Amino acid sequence: MKKILIFGFMFLSLAACRSKKEITNNTERINRYFPELLGDLVFNLSLDEVIAKRPNLAPVNYVNDAFSFRKEFVEEINEAGIKKLVYYFDANDRKPFYELIIIYENDKIRDKEALRLLGQPNFENNTEWIIGSRQDYKIKAWKYENNLVLAAQLKGTEWEE
Repeated sequence: MKKILIFGFMFLSLAACRSKKEITNNTERINRYFPELLGDLVFNLSLDEVIAKRPNLAPVNYVNDAFSFRKEFVEEINEAGIKKLVYYFDANDRKPFYELIIIYENDKIRDKEALRLLGQPNFENNTEWIIGSRQDYKIKAWKYENNLVLAAQLKGTEWEE
């Protein structure tokens, strides 16, 4: 009986370790790529849907029309190590949300949060991420200065591939 109990405990322990490993794997973190403070926000929502969820967005208006293919909005945050968020929406009729730039206070916070949100880098010599979504599009992520950039590869947007 003692051997059966020991075997059962070892089996359950190994199963628990395996489950934990799967949860931290980037490909298993579907739709968990945004900081918690964004709630249930996901890519491919329309501009109107995002504004309903994040009413403090301020439009970025450029003097010239160099970025006429997209609409940009900024949200000041100043919490959880995040200074602000920059949202990109395609300029087509529905204006889908396809890119988020998270601007952190410094690169140390950015690195810690990138690892927590996305896991270990798995793309481009382990310096970037490719992540799946429940909506069957890929998300590419990378670090730049104090920023973490997440871009959905949505049809009809600049990151479609």
